[in-house]
Amino acid sequence: MHSMNLVEVLERSPLYQWVEVEMDQSASIHSFALPTFSAYCGRCKAERSFGSGGRAWGGGSVSDIVLRGKTLAAICVCLHCHHFWRGYILHFHEDGTRIMKAGQYPPWDLSIDRRLTKMLGKHEGIFKKGFICEAQGFGIGAYAYYRRIVEMIIDELLVIIESLIEGAEKDRYIQALERVKTTRQTDEKIRLVKDLLPSTLKPDGYNPLGVLHQALSEGIHQLSEGECLNRATEIRTVLVFLINQVQHQKEERKEFTEGMRKLLEKRGQAPSGGTQQA
Repeated sequence: MHSMNLVEVLERSPLYQWVEVEMDQSASIHSFALPTFSAYCGRCKAERSFGSGGRAWGGGSVSDIVLRGKTLAAICVCLHCHHFWRGYILHFHEDGTRIMKAGQYPPWDLSIDRRLTKMLGKHEGIFKKGFICEAQGFGIGAYAYYRRIVEMIIDELLVIIESLIEGAEKDRYIQALERVKTTRQTDEKIRLVKDLLPSTLKPDGYNPLGVLHQALSEGIHQLSEGECLNRATEIRTVLVFLINQVQHQKEERKEFTEGMRKLLEKRGQAPSGGTQQA
């Protein structure tokens, strides 16, 4: 079972999924307030901070002093424009340590940015189906859809990563790619190259290909619904990060190369070492 704080529950927890949360055991339905969190504001058209302003409503009498077993509805308002609102229904387990998000409005935004759309191509619909399953807490469905996406784009993604590697590591990566062509197993393809990932794609030392390999290493029939949901979230997070980072670095390199070429042409100089590939 996932462990989150209340901010993470509001920002990214799927519906109908129990999550462990540290909370004030003495809080009552009359004193409880949601923390400030980040979400998209439809009026500001940007990511903003939201807060409940201390408002939360739940079933029970005045004598209720704990949140255990209670269901609360809360309205959260954009703290920038004070007009756009978000609504949540939270159910607190009787053990006092778990919360289920039972409702959310507006629902998760299924739109994806241009870099992800470009990479997914005709497979974008499958990715969105996985996203819908994840948002609804259908772990097995989300895991199956995301796994399918990885299988369909992994070869292209690994080839693009090659363009970001320089020096002696590039030769090792190219050799690994040749071995990748000899296998049809997605997790084996990732295993062959995951340790050769450039540092620019490993923030704070975390290897996204390593996480992806681990998430794909177990068969779906061996995992529970909750475990599938956790791995589905890991797969989506890694895919979005890798695709955005790879495309962003390619675009930056291309812009730099073209800019330098134009400057050198104005000065009547040719770039040393020949034309650099974007």
